[in-house]
Order: sequence, then C-alpha cells, then structure tokens
Amino acid sequence: MTSAFETAARRAAMPGDTLVLAGRPLRDHAVLEETSRYTEDVWVLTPAWLRADQKTLRLDFTLVPPALVDVAKPLFLALLAHDTPPGELPLAIDSVRTYFGCVRRFLW
Repeated sequence: MTSAFETAARRAAMPGDTLVLAGRPLRDHAVLEETSRYTEDVWVLTPAWLRADQKTLRLDFTLVPPALVDVAKPLFLALLAHDTPPGELPLAIDSVRTYFGCVRRFLW
C-alpha cells in the first residue's frame, strides 16, 4: 500500500507544466506550448497525429481509477517521451492511445 507521503512525493517529482508531447514531431500548425500538460486530466494527442486524417486522439485520465492516476500518468508520459528500454522501438502516437485503452480496462 502506498502511503500518502509517497503519493505526494511522486506528484511533486513531475513538474505540472511538463508538456506531454515535448520531443514528439507535431503537425505543421501545432504549437508545442499550446499542447497538453502533465497535470491536466485529459491529454490531447491529436497535434502529434501526423497522418492526413484529422482523427482525435486523447488520453482521458478521468476514466482511470483515481487511486491509480499517479501511476498511469508517469507510464504514459514515458511512452510519449520515447523512454523505452534499450533495443525497443518507440511507440507511434496511435499505439500509445491503444495501450491506454487496454491499461484503462485492466485497471478497472
């Protein structure tokens, strides 16, 4: 069981204004400073969706059990930042969204 102190320490470790799409290529019209930030409940991934279709991609952390949001956010930030183990290819933006759906269903 995670103590309240450990949970607070984890939250403090990630600056709230961290841009979750930093390091990702963005659409021509997208401005990095206008993209989603770590503390937001919904991360809009659409600016990093480089295909021609205008599909909306997002990670909605309100759909994750509240007690597990502090675990899910660092995981998905790492996936978005290409923070993968040596030898592993980074995930495409739509794969990150697909993983989110699987993890969300597993956590409930």
